[in-house]
Amino acid sequence: MKPFGNSARDRRGGRGGFTLLELSIALSVMVILSAGIFSLSTGGLELMGDIQEMQQREARKRRFIELCRQNFESLPAGTEVSFRYEQRGGHYDTYLSLRNAPSAFGFGRGDFEVRRVVLAAEIDTSGYIRTSVYYLDAEADDRYERGEMRTVDARSLTLMRRLRQFTWRFYDSGRQEWVDVLPPGSENPVMIELTVAGEGEPNPIRSVFWVPARQIEEPAAPGGGDPGTGDEAGDPRSPGDPGNTAPGTGDPSDEASAPGLDR
Repeated sequence: MKPFGNSARDRRGGRGGFTLLELSIALSVMVILSAGIFSLSTGGLELMGDIQEMQQREARKRRFIELCRQNFESLPAGTEVSFRYEQRGGHYDTYLSLRNAPSAFGFGRGDFEVRRVVLAAEIDTSGYIRTSVYYLDAEADDRYERGEMRTVDARSLTLMRRLRQFTWRFYDSGRQEWVDVLPPGSENPVMIELTVAGEGEPNPIRSVFWVPARQIEEPAAPGGGDPGTGDEAGDPRSPGDPGNTAPGTGDPSDEASAPGLDR
């Protein structure tokens, strides 16, 4: 019969512990578990950051759309809405202008003359679309009228960046359809459509804004004549002259089709 306590541990002097192999295995398991936890944490933080960035971009677009809605629907009665696009390289820059609406998209700006407010969508150096608002004084407005928008030196404010699509369309009430261009001198559209999509967003947002009808004050006929007839004093028209053709009633098919800014 073996004496009590005559075990291998007792033969080593009564000291217990782990072997080097056991410690190595334990450390390896701890390293693997720590790496897995770190990877999960990092992936979760990156996903959260992507979600927050996406939410911020979406919020910026929603705020911009609401800003457009408030300004378009509160335009003064004498505002002239016009649209043009300019080719630059293989892309098009578009300019939607509001003339005689100095308070549009004001943002509490300083006291300086504003003849025309321009909403620009331009391709920047990153290859994406940048939207800005320009405030044109009389000199800058003359340059804009001559088609020299890229040389205009005017105050500006960037609204959004890194957009892949930014497209305006206008509702032609005469033809009862949406068109891509506004013929020069045409009446203001009754509705304006905006389609916008940011970087990496497959589904663009489409919004429609109402535009107040433009009211033009006609000057009184000189000499006190009756403008309804052609034989009164002060009316240069002959009785058979129907007068000038209303702007925008020409054949719109002659106009060039304006491409939307779509990267």
